Amino acid sequence: MKFMRNYLNKIKPKFEEGGKLHAFRSLFDGFETFLFVPNDTS
Repeated sequence: MKFMRNYLNKIKPKFEEGGKLHAFRSLFDGFETFLFVPNDTS
């Protein structure tokens, strides 16, 4: 899964404010959270 983390980190700037795909930022964040769920809960 390290390759997936590296790939997501590489494309993340495209989804940030001012990026080419900033309209899809919430979808990207949801997908990233789905793949890499934190081990601890609040």
